[in-house]
Amino acid sequence: MLFAVCASTVIAWKTPAWESNDEPDHVRNIETLVSGHWYRIEKNAGYSPHQPPLYYLALAGWQRVLRMKAELPRPQQGDAIVSNGQFGHAQPREKHDHARLMLLRLPSVLLGALTILFTARSARALGADPWIETAAAATVAAIPKFVFSSSFVNNDVLATTLGALATLLAVRLWRNNTVSRRLAVGLGLTCGALLVTKLSSIPFVVVIGLAVGWRLRRAWRGVLAFAAPVVILSGPLFVSNQHRYGDPLAAKASIDYFRSWIPALVAVPRTFQWFAKTVPSGAATSFWYTSGWNQFRWQAKTYVPLWGLSVAGMFGNVVRRRPRTRGIGLVAVLCLAAAASIWVLAYSTTQWQARVAFPGLAAFGALVALGWQRWRAPTWVAFVLPVLGMIGTVYAIKTDVFGRY
Repeated sequence: MLFAVCASTVIAWKTPAWESNDEPDHVRNIETLVSGHWYRIEKNAGYSPHQPPLYYLALAGWQRVLRMKAELPRPQQGDAIVSNGQFGHAQPREKHDHARLMLLRLPSVLLGALTILFTARSARALGADPWIETAAAATVAAIPKFVFSSSFVNNDVLATTLGALATLLAVRLWRNNTVSRRLAVGLGLTCGALLVTKLSSIPFVVVIGLAVGWRLRRAWRGVLAFAAPVVILSGPLFVSNQHRYGDPLAAKASIDYFRSWIPALVAVPRTFQWFAKTVPSGAATSFWYTSGWNQFRWQAKTYVPLWGLSVAGMFGNVVRRRPRTRGIGLVAVLCLAAAASIWVLAYSTTQWQARVAFPGLAAFGALVALGWQRWRAPTWVAFVLPVLGMIGTVYAIKTDVFGRY
């Protein structure tokens, strides 16, 4: 956790204002709310007017606590050859913008730390020994893309934290010998909050809902205790979208908006090659690292040892079936549900960024670490992947933060 917090803080401090994917547009939503208005899908609304409001409301509240007045972002397009980024940073406003933005970036660092904590607790709930629990947390903490995402203003970071908390609560509910309505309510609140943070988390929430329904199939009050908070929290968003756009998900309005503004974003080929090759290839590489406006990447071969160790760890949960670990199947399905979000998004847009699957990071970290425990491998083996991730994070900071700006 300490590594990720320090790395994220350094990245947030040393990266110039706005040089993260869609950061100006996320800030624009926040500032619109601070000014007393509601952002919506309309002409010249930027990249993120379709996003649910919870993250932006939380940051608007944070900004009010800091007594910062509303101020719409005004980045100046720069020469990419000179600035190595999207914007120029020699303007008089640069220090002012960076100081304001740094205050809005700090909550992301805290949310990243909470994600790591929830990952460790999830592994413990699954029966991991203390070192394997630490390895699970370290696995997530050392994913370079996660560290970078936890450094900037973006709603993915809140979705990631809520997904980790939902994983923890789902595992505890699944492994409980008695029906805990308190856990069911907590899980319902978390899933409802997740839906009003990122709609791409719908597959993840649906799988949790099915798991709760199966686990509590003889206790309808427990199912109601889960479902009611989900409906109460997310229902107003869907009703509002239906009223504004004629669609609970605002999907058609979003597609029409981007088709008129950035046609390439919604020009999905929908071919076998797109879904079977392009999307999985892009997701496999972007899971570990992209930075800036996704223009900073590593060569594909860099990811081979990272994925190799991940798959080898997870495979231990299949091969070593004894002793049986109750809840492993649930965590595996949550990983798959999170990954399915990538393909769902890629059906309507040309995006295949793996960050939309980050609500499943806690499940991923726990599954990999538990696999090594079930392999009965020496404890240090479970830390090889985190060490490689840490090396990659340090290298990325050196080359794509200090080396470019």
